Amino acid sequence: MLILDARQVYHKVTRTIYDFSPEQMQNLSAIVWLYRGRQPRFLALIRDYLGAVCTESTAIPAKLAACEKTLADLRSRFSGLVQGVDQDSTLNADKKKALIEATAELADAEKPYETDRARLLADLDSFRMQHTAVIAPPPGEEPGLWETSQALHAARRKFDPIAEAVRGLIKQVDLLYKLTARVADLGSELAVVESVTDVYDRRAAGRLVRQLDEERKAAVDQLKHVVYFH
Repeated sequence: MLILDARQVYHKVTRTIYDFSPEQMQNLSAIVWLYRGRQPRFLALIRDYLGAVCTESTAIPAKLAACEKTLADLRSRFSGLVQGVDQDSTLNADKKKALIEATAELADAEKPYETDRARLLADLDSFRMQHTAVIAPPPGEEPGLWETSQALHAARRKFDPIAEAVRGLIKQVDLLYKLTARVADLGSELAVVESVTDVYDRRAAGRLVRQLDEERKAAVDQLKHVVYFH
């Protein structure tokens, strides 16, 4: 008789309700399959997971592009804000300095993000192209290598460094949002004189920051889906 201790396997629904996620149920079932010698069924599950990695990764570029479009709009507005603030000598010098430094920090954070994002998307495309055959053999071809545990292990190992890059990009997306929100907050404090309000709409910027937050959450969730299935 096979007895599984699944007390540490759960999905938190609410503070008082816990259950199993579909993948947790499948993984527990897979232990039983292997115990009963049903390895092909187990390998099919792993192929499904690798297929989910590829499928979920295709949605990442659009999610990131939405964030980047809103961020670019805000950066353009911040440029006008900084110019207006810099030209007004009546504003608090410390607040002006804080705004300029925060804007520069945001600009500095964007450069490595753009580099890492481009590399990650290229790596995701390359992985999908190289491993689609491992996950789902072309129509009419014999399964052969695609049915082996070794091929699936190789595909999973190939994705290991990509998964780390995904985790790194999640941190960068979150950082960009935090820095953007900080600039917007500082700008709201300074947008009290006509010379600044003429070039910077703090209410419109606030709406865009909230929009960016929603887009950030969507992008981060999509990135996490890929790592989850990996």
